[in-house]
Formats: sequence, C-alpha cells, structure tokens
Amino acid sequence: MPAANANRLHMSAMPKPAITMTSLDVVDTCPAPDWANLRDAAAVLAEAREEESAATRTPTHYHLVDYATRVTGEGITCHRRTLFEIGGSSQIDNASQFLNEVLPGVEQVRIHHCRIIRGDRVIDALATARINVMQRERQLEQQMLDQRQTVELSIDDVRAGDIIDYAQSVHTVAGTHPLFGTFHLERVHFEWEVSIGRLGYRLVNDGDAPITIAEKASARGLDDTVDIAAGTHWEREIIAPPLQRHVSHRLPPSFFSHQLIVADRHTWREVSLWLHGYYRRAGIYADSLDEALIADIEDVDWRLPPAALVLALIRFVQNKVRYRSESGGLHTHTPKSPSETLSRRAGDCKDKSALLVLLLRRAGIEAGLALVNAALHDSLEVLPPSPFHFNHMIVRLRLDGQTHYIDPTEQNQGGTLRTLTKPEYGQALPLSDPGSELEKMPINGFPDVYELTHEFDLRDEDPRECTLTITRRLGYWRANNIRNQVAAMATERFAELRLEEALDYYELPLTVREGAHVAEDDLEHNVLTLREVYTLDMDASAVSPGQILRFCSNALLGYEMPKDEDLPVALSEDGAETYRLVVHYADPQGAVSETHEEDTPWFSYRDSITIDKNNTLVSETRLVPRCDEIRPEDIAACRD
Repeated sequence: MPAANANRLHMSAMPKPAITMTSLDVVDTCPAPDWANLRDAAAVLAEAREEESAATRTPTHYHLVDYATRVTGEGITCHRRTLFEIGGSSQIDNASQFLNEVLPGVEQVRIHHCRIIRGDRVIDALATARINVMQRERQLEQQMLDQRQTVELSIDDVRAGDIIDYAQSVHTVAGTHPLFGTFHLERVHFEWEVSIGRLGYRLVNDGDAPITIAEKASARGLDDTVDIAAGTHWEREIIAPPLQRHVSHRLPPSFFSHQLIVADRHTWREVSLWLHGYYRRAGIYADSLDEALIADIEDVDWRLPPAALVLALIRFVQNKVRYRSESGGLHTHTPKSPSETLSRRAGDCKDKSALLVLLLRRAGIEAGLALVNAALHDSLEVLPPSPFHFNHMIVRLRLDGQTHYIDPTEQNQGGTLRTLTKPEYGQALPLSDPGSELEKMPINGFPDVYELTHEFDLRDEDPRECTLTITRRLGYWRANNIRNQVAAMATERFAELRLEEALDYYELPLTVREGAHVAEDDLEHNVLTLREVYTLDMDASAVSPGQILRFCSNALLGYEMPKDEDLPVALSEDGAETYRLVVHYADPQGAVSETHEEDTPWFSYRDSITIDKNNTLVSETRLVPRCDEIRPEDIAACRD
C-alpha cells in the first residue's frame, strides 16, 4: 500500500468475537504490548512495493514477520506479528485459521488483532472471528496424552489477494511449572519454506540474569554469540531471507537453516545439577517400592549374578511395563513416582526410566537418569545449554567398570549387556550431583549385521518346482524390529506381508512353500535369521535373466550426494549391508569372475559376480560406512 494512501485505510466496526472454550484462562483478546514495537502496516507495505520482486514470491508471501520476546521475573511473553498476502484460492484454507497449543494453567494465548487488508479497506476480522478451545489429544491412539489445549482462531470471508495482518502473544507464567516460565529457549528461523520480505526479532530482558543469543548461519557450529544483560534489549532484522533448502541428513532441515537460538546463560553441568536436584526434591529417587509389588515382578530372580540380574530387570521394564504417556501439567518433564508406574505397569520414557533406576539401585547397581535428543544426536554440543533441548529420557548404569545406556521404551531386545542394541542418540546428559557435562554415548559401531540373500534354484526337472528362497540375517536393532513385528501380528499376516514384498519386487507368480518365519534367533549375540521359500508358479525356463537380475545393490540408494556443497550429507543409517543373489542353473552358463572394489575415507564398497563350474551364479554387493556423514569440505572429493 503506497504511503500516500495510508489515510484512506479505514476500519469496519464489528462486534466482539465469539469465544467457545473449556477454560477462560488459556486465551484472551487484548491490545499488543508497547514493548513489541508494532510497525505501521501501511508503511511496511509501501516499502514492500518498492523492494520486493514478484518473481521471488511463493504463493503465500510474508511481507513481514516480527518476533518480540520479553523476559521478566514473573514469566516470559513471546509476541509474533505477521503480514502475509494470499496469492491464490488454494491458500485460503490455511490463511483462515490460526492455531496455538498451550498448557492450561501455565500458558495463555493473547490475540491482539486480526485484520484483512483488501485494497484500501482494513476489515477487523477478529470482531466476527470464532475462537475455539479444545483438547484434541492428537496422539491418543499411540497411548500418548499431553492434556494440552488447542486455541483456534477462525476468520471468515478471506479472498485471494487479501493481506492478513495478525498479531498475538503467548505468555508463560513463572512458578506454576518447574521449567516453563523459568527456563527460556527460543529458536528464530530466518529461512522458511515460503518467501519473506522482512523478518525481525527483538528481545527485551527485564529479568535479573543475562540471556545468550547465538546465531547459527552455517551447517555446523555457532557463528556468533552475544550476552544480553538484564535491563537491556537487542534487535535484529533480515531482509528477504532465502528459502529453506533441502538437505540429505538424519538431522532435521531446520538444524541447518540460518537461525537465532535464544536461551538462559547456563552450562551443561548447571542444567544437569538443577534437574537432578529437582527430581530429588520431588521424591523420585527416594520412593520406597512396596515389597508386595517387588514380589509380583515376574521372571526376575534377585539372587542372579549382577550382569544377569541387570538384564532381567531391563527386560522386565521394557517388556512388562507397557508404554503409556500421560504427560500433562507437572509431568511434561517430571516422572511419576516409580511406585505408581510399577503398580499400574504403565508409563512413558520418564516413568519407565525412573522405575528402572530404582530397581537397579535396589540390586546394588550404580544407575541414574540421562537426557537425550532423538533427533539432534551429537549436535547438542554446538547449542547453548538448556533443558528444553531434550525430548527423551533413558538410563545410564555402570557395571564392571563399563558404562551402559539403556532405553526402557524398547521392547523384545535380544542380546547380553555386551550385544544389546545401544541407543544411538549420540550424546547424553547424565543427571547428577555435582552435575555432568554432555557425554558421548557408546555406539554399536560398524559393521552392523545386515545380510539379504535371494536364491533361485532352477535345477529341478519339473520346471514348476523351481524355488526362490529369501534369507535375511539381521542383527541388533533390525533383529529387535523383527521380534516386535512377529509378536504384534498373526503368523499368517506376517507371511502375507513378506509375500507381497516379493511379488512387488520380481513381478513373478509365486506360491508360498514356506511362509516367512524366524529360522533362528540367537538371543545371546542378538542376531536373527528370517527365511521364506516360494515356488515359481510358471515354467522356470521362461524366466528371463532380466527379471532375476533386477536384484541389485539397494545399499547405494542410501548414499545421496547433496545439491549444495556447503551442507553435510548423511551416509546410510543402516550400517554395513550385504546384498547377495544366487542362481542355480540347470544348463551350462560359462565361467565368469569379476570384482570391483572402492575404498574411500567415507565407505568401502565391493561388487562381484561369479559363475562357477556347477553353473551357479553369485552376485554380491557389500557396502560398509566408515563414518555417519560426509562433511561439506569433503563432498567434492567424495563425488570424484
């Protein structure tokens, strides 16, 4: 909107919005706070007309995204104001709805304004909007309840070409929750999947301690860090930030985007000590388990040697205490009492971890709680320390001078303490007094067991009796996955799924001779063998070599080179892989023996094909990663 036309904008008078809710505390409508420094919409749009190019816009284009946060001793208020233009009718649905999830009694959504700018008119959309508050429990079917409430603002009569001006704040009260409102962690991403004209951030520190702002503009590490003293403020603005790029990595794409990370100034040791002390004060470690509950624990002989007793206790908590998360209110970050978890035989990662720690300590084993992030892995060390970086709790124990990390939410794990699948979360923060630093977790290492063999036997005189045998030899977490699948479904259904895979892969008519089944399960070494046998329901002489030789190395599919050379790329997360094709022919095929090998700093690769004097063809591909990612500076060399 040109500045000269600013005086032509007018507001349509409308009644107050209708609010339907279950709690009056979770949402309110009020003017924006002065410290948010709201910009004049007409002025922003006038600048946008001069500076922005239509060629660089996505269908929904944000002329302005403004964040502002105020930290005080009473709580934290995060303000957000957006000014976005609807490029077409396909964007109207999303543009008409604004959603926030809040924790009742701790957080409150404050809606300041919602306006539709249509030509020279400014329509007060908030006046006729509907505000609904509901408890959706979106993960109920996964046995996860968080008691969070969704605040929905729904506006009417939105059209293509409209500009929506929306402002809100979320206020978190200090003192009603052990972490929320007391600790602060905020990420401000400068790269979105939609185009932005201007993106700003303002921090007002009216608390009594400094706050750290870390800027992360590169693939790894922090580029700049500044401490904002109490009683001061800080601002930053980015003009036309680039779109978020695709990245081939196990870490989320947002990790590699240009961003600010705002957090209280702490060390990891301080975070560890504070949480350990809080759990101690909450009575988590001091809970006295009822002897009747202890006596009811099946398959645990307390007279076993330490290693065997530890394994029995781990399997009891993993397999006999079902996963159910009821993490509302205080229990977002606090385990329930181990007595309650043991009595109910149900709990989430926090509950099951606290129970296992108490049982291990009862057995005289050194054990404690530890926090991890299942997505960020070992990238935690580059971030400003905060308890909010973690999304999962596990157990750390010491036995015979060795450190072991155990995930109590796993099920049907085979192996001893030595061969048990280690949770691969990269780094953990043990909770202790006098506090702990981030600790590198032991890894399963390479090579990991994965061998897939497809064996065709075409030698039978009756061509309709020729067979395809598929054998999978799986170790560690892969073996655990198969155990879980076998335990969760009928034998016939498990075999049907494997038959569907074989039919899709080869496009050959197959009849089941032996349905997919566990041929061997070596629990001590945690290696499982799965086998399935099919009869070719056709004349084997009509099978073309091309149909059989479709079986090739799928391992290479896990190694994707990136488009950008300034972002790391993850190697296969599957560990070492061996793919083997064996074909027994009835007729002579002629001898063949060829091998190709590559040995690089990032992986080793071997491809071979042979046909021996017995007319047996063996084609094998083996690929072993030597690291879990290729760094940006190595991508060009790896490509070559």
